[in-house]
Amino acid sequence: MTEHENRNPLADALPHAERSPEALAYEVPVELVRTRARRRRRARTAGAAGAVALVVGGVALAVPPLLRGEGTTPAPVAAHASVAAHAPAECRRTLAGLRAGDGIRPGSGNAATDGDFWRVTTSLEADAVLRPSGAWQGLVRVDVDAPTASLVSAPKGWTIAGTLVLVQDGAVVAVLDGWQDMSLQQATQVAVDVQPQPFPLDTEIDSTFVSCATGEPAELAPGDYELVATRTLGWSQGDSTTEWVARATSEPVAVTVADDDAPPAPTGPATCGASDDELRDLADPRTNPAPSRLSAPGAPTTARAGERLVVQVKLTNDGPERLDATASTPTLVVVQDGRVVGGLDAVESVGHVVSLDPGGSLWLEAGARLLGCSADGSAGPALDPGEYEVWAVTDVIPDRAGGGPDPASAWDVAGGPWRVVVR
Repeated sequence: MTEHENRNPLADALPHAERSPEALAYEVPVELVRTRARRRRRARTAGAAGAVALVVGGVALAVPPLLRGEGTTPAPVAAHASVAAHAPAECRRTLAGLRAGDGIRPGSGNAATDGDFWRVTTSLEADAVLRPSGAWQGLVRVDVDAPTASLVSAPKGWTIAGTLVLVQDGAVVAVLDGWQDMSLQQATQVAVDVQPQPFPLDTEIDSTFVSCATGEPAELAPGDYELVATRTLGWSQGDSTTEWVARATSEPVAVTVADDDAPPAPTGPATCGASDDELRDLADPRTNPAPSRLSAPGAPTTARAGERLVVQVKLTNDGPERLDATASTPTLVVVQDGRVVGGLDAVESVGHVVSLDPGGSLWLEAGARLLGCSADGSAGPALDPGEYEVWAVTDVIPDRAGGGPDPASAWDVAGGPWRVVVR
């Protein structure tokens, strides 16, 4: 017998039994869902937050399709989106359509008719990771509270179903694989064998998106998107009887898919637009314990915009032992108002031999045209007249005890700032 037949004893009756009593009485086989969920490895729950077991988050996978028509209003279709015939149903919804099914209803054994005192929220973490391959890692949280009511005991609940969609330009473009939405009407008819957990319920998810355009695993173009999660849940006070069920849709969370082929953005103290904080740290013996220092006695105090500024920099062994190493040609960095605005000329890759006793020094030449810089590394126009700060930064590679460079033990050192007026 196949997995589907094991999971759903009404499989042969699905085309003819949409509203049958058997369908409404169908009880989700939790153990089989657990097995399937483990095999698919679609999600894992955060135990530290008291989350519902993984099987609960995936229960909708085992709910027979014959339940879908009962009490469900078709959601609006995003007509401008191209949707494959076999794409997930959520691909044919708008954001308004996703929210249309939100609400609260009394569950089994509950004669109440008004649940307005409950507040149910679904939320997504803001720093979720989304990759061009459609892989997504993140956390979905659902919470239940009654801020205007005096509760005898705190509610405990479980997730029945849920979905997570990716939106771009107002249209659903992809749906997270392994999850399925469920209406409130359906949720009141589904029996779930779980241990209620205190709120909030956190679910860590590591899954992939299915493209609405192809119905296949998504390959996402670089750009800006929004994530929206929907959760259907139940809760009780004191036992496992479902007193209430609810469906809640999160606010959109912005997420960016980076271009994997793009070169990594430059980082470090010699980066256009960077703060001068790292330069200051590298030049301060209290924050940089490296046994060397850079200084520039007699550095120029005036220069002409667009012309080359040359600074004679002195590398000093500031440690208690002899320093045998190789130093690179220093890079000159121009700063204004705490930000790197120029300098950064490419320097010839020359290693200067350093053999210094404690207190000894070696002179090195650093130079740069007084031009603005840009994020892509190209030179900009001449710097505007005004007052600037000039720094020098270099790296030092010490020699091993037995001779030869030891790159793993290299360090950076900076010197400055030296005030210069550009005319």
